[in-house]
Amino acid sequence: MLTPARNSRQLCSISSNRLYIPGVKTKAGTRAFSVAAPTVWNLLPGSVKSEGNIHL
Repeated sequence: MLTPARNSRQLCSISSNRLYIPGVKTKAGTRAFSVAAPTVWNLLPGSVKSEGNIHL
């Protein structure tokens, strides 16, 4: 359901663990998990995404 983003060019962001956000045609489509989850994930700072374990 979630896929890594693929760039055709070598960019600095290639190593930032970004996810592909599928295009949608309706506002309701932006609330689907397959769109909302990668959108939120891509907004997280790199230090959070690279953390292996979170201790509570």
